[in-house]
This record gives sequence, structure tokens and C-alpha cells, in this order.
Amino acid sequence: MISVRVPGKVMLAGEYAVLTGRPALAATLDQHLLVRARTGSPYGSDSNGLLVTSDLWVDLGEHQERLPVGYLIDRRGSYVCPLYAGKNRPGKEWGPVINLLGNRKAILDALEQQVPSSHLPLLLAAWEGAQTFKIDGGALHVISELDVRFGLGSSSALYLGVFGACGAMAGAWGQNPGSDQPNWQIPRLAMKLQHTLQKRASGYDIATQFLGGMVEFQIHQETQDSLGDPYLWPGKVVRHPEGTSRRLARYAHVFVGGRGAPTGPLVKSTVDWIHERGVWQDLCSLDERVQASLKQLLAISPSEATPLSLIEEFYGAVKNHRQLIRQMPQYPGEIAIALQETPGCDKAWTFKTTGAGGEDALLLWGEIPYLMDATKVLRGLGWKRLEAGFERFGMQVQLNQKGVHKNATRDLGSSLRGEFR
Repeated sequence: MISVRVPGKVMLAGEYAVLTGRPALAATLDQHLLVRARTGSPYGSDSNGLLVTSDLWVDLGEHQERLPVGYLIDRRGSYVCPLYAGKNRPGKEWGPVINLLGNRKAILDALEQQVPSSHLPLLLAAWEGAQTFKIDGGALHVISELDVRFGLGSSSALYLGVFGACGAMAGAWGQNPGSDQPNWQIPRLAMKLQHTLQKRASGYDIATQFLGGMVEFQIHQETQDSLGDPYLWPGKVVRHPEGTSRRLARYAHVFVGGRGAPTGPLVKSTVDWIHERGVWQDLCSLDERVQASLKQLLAISPSEATPLSLIEEFYGAVKNHRQLIRQMPQYPGEIAIALQETPGCDKAWTFKTTGAGGEDALLLWGEIPYLMDATKVLRGLGWKRLEAGFERFGMQVQLNQKGVHKNATRDLGSSLRGEFR
């Protein structure tokens, strides 16, 4: 049995500026997506292929028609066969075959037309993983704690987890040949699929969830698709010291509860808005101040008193950044107004949107005793603090080798104590 565990993520600073090649800061969360896989003949099938199932597909009550509970991917990748729960008798029933012929675009079109949209990302990732790593037979199951509404990296975790599982099934998980650096083949495959399905994406989430902890990310736009070495990441990725996650937990608090926001359409409308108003440079300059002041704040040891000037600098930078982005499409204006009218805002604490910037997740910044009024306001609007802290580990692969764990964040051959910890 193979298990792949991928943490969620939250963007701390750098949203949209990262699309221009500027740096971004993000951190992993202690909520996870888990992929379990095994090789061999797939359960419930007499032929070779990869059987794909998921708990993610269970809660789909808005659909009246019967939906598949799994899919069998032919080992040659030439067709996919949906699997249904028995309608008139116990057990499972196979549905009509979906033929996958032609180039990658034709295959994607065929799946989009014949597969429920909520099933497409997992099925396409499994299909590409099976073809890339030449999986003859096996089974793959996905479960997740990551709510798709809140922009916590559910899609990027899915791509990483599925490709990681397929790579491990083929024995292709390991270090960059001839180097002690992580093998970036899995994240690069995930980024390619992310570009296919989301159109506009930097890959910061994939790099962050792969490495774990607090990560500084900067893409090299000119080279991201042209670098020949599939084991390297096409850009700058710096993982901050492990203690940063503990210091971050002192000041940063994730709140969720909004309607959510589809990343693809939201990013497109926001990028169009930025272009139309010519505010790219202003946005990037304001964001640089946020990141610089945040890194200074987090550099202070927990045992030391934090200078008030650093706190004021960071809160002021966040406020100025918010003054610009509050004009963006789908900015959560009602929530922002309610928080700005709350005592202590931008003095004892502050707040900002994260990621795409719609009603997915919010960050409250400040120490817990100062956040009581803001927390009460958010609770009244249907928001709550995320029941997860910051995670210092990234994507992890557990092979059935007497408890040996492969950890993408550090030495890939080292053993870790506990269950993926």
C-alpha cells in the first residue's frame, strides 16, 4: 500500500503580483488530502487498468441523475469506463466506455463532455499519471479534509497527491538524479495540469505544498515551459526555517465561511481589471512593503519582545494594500466594511484577503487577545476560525517498507517519527 499526504496552503502575500514574476509568500496548513494506492489487478475488474475512486464525489445531492462512483482507466489510456453503484441489485455496474482518441486536447474535450465537472480534475490527473508512469494495473482512492470553497489548495493538493501516488506505484519517487535536491518531476506535472484546467496560474501553491512550511516563491515566466530538465523547478523557491511556522501561528489566523470563489473566472476578471486601470506597478509596490515588513516581523524570536514599530509598519502596509484591492471585482466589501468599523482595526490587529481574493478565506493578523471583537464580527457574518494550525511538513509519501517514509521537504530517504509527522 502507498499513501501520499499533501497539506493545504494559504497565501500570505503576493497575490496577483506573483503572476508578473514578483515573489509571493505562502504557508502550509494542518489539513490534508490523502491518496491511497496499490499496484496489481484493480478491485472489481477482470482486466488490467487503474481503478479511481474518491470520497470527494459522495456529497453531490444537487444532481438528480446517477453519478459514477469510480472509473477504470485502460492501461493503454485508450478508454475510461465509469463504475456505478448497483441500481436494482447490490454491487457495482459498469457504464458505457468513454473512448479517448487523438491528441491531449481531444482527450480533454471528450472527458469534459462525458464526465461530471466535479470528477474531471481527479480523473484527468489519474489518466495522465497512469500514462506518464506506465501504470499497468492498480487502484487509487482519494479523501480530503480541504473544503473546495475556501481556496486552501484543494486542487493543487489533488494534482500533487495523484501524480505522487502514480510515481510511487511505478517506483519513480526519489531524489533528483545526481543531486541531493528534491525531485521536482511530480510538482512540474502538477503545474502542467493546473495550467490546463485553470489557464492562469503561477504554481506557488504546488511548490508550497510540495515543500511545506513557509515558502517564498518566484516563477521565471520566460522559462517555466521551456526548461529541459524535468527534475528542476523553473523558478526561485526558498523554504524558510522551521521555526517560522511557529512564529507565524502567533500572528496569522485563517477564517473561512464565505460563499467561496471559483479561482479561474475570478483570476481572469481581476487580472483584466488590473490591466484596464493600469495599476500593476502600484499593486506590486504595495505588496513588496507587505512582504518586507512581514518577514521582519517573523524574524523576531518568540522569546523577544516585538518592537511596536515593526507591528505598525506591517499593519500600515496591509492597510495600504487593502485600499487598492478593495476596488477589485468580487472583493468581499460587506465583510471588509464591518471589520474596518471594529475597534482596533489596523492598530491592534489587521486583516487581508488571501489567494484569488474573493469570499474564500480571510487572514486576521494580530495576537489572540486583540482579536476578540473581530472574531465576534466574523462569527456574526457566518465565518469561523479554521480549525487547523500551520504545518511544517510538505507532501509526504509512505511506502509499504516497514514504516519508512519518504519526505519531500528534506532528505527524501530519511525516516520520520509518527504517522507522516
